[in-house]
Amino acid sequence: MSAQWGAGGTCSYKVERAGLKMAKITIDEEYCKGCTLCISFCPQKIIRTAGSISKKGYHPAELFDPEGKCTGCTLCAIMCPDAAITVYRDKKVAGDRK
Repeated sequence: MSAQWGAGGTCSYKVERAGLKMAKITIDEEYCKGCTLCISFCPQKIIRTAGSISKKGYHPAELFDPEGKCTGCTLCAIMCPDAAITVYRDKKVAGDRK
């Protein structure tokens, strides 16, 4: 697993299981107002409230996934009223062994 911070305070994690890339989630703290709906609906319970405060004065959500449990189910993004969450799932290409 690797974490990368992007422009505008977005954090993304890319998860790999047994050599297969599984899921990547980004939460844009500029748009997140800390409603915690994503936290409540995440079946893996890997989203938490950040300890920091955003520029707008909210505690945004953040992904905490050291074990790579994210499956890319999109429930967090569906429940987010502010569209602050983007979920990426990598597709395995036929014949690709990576």
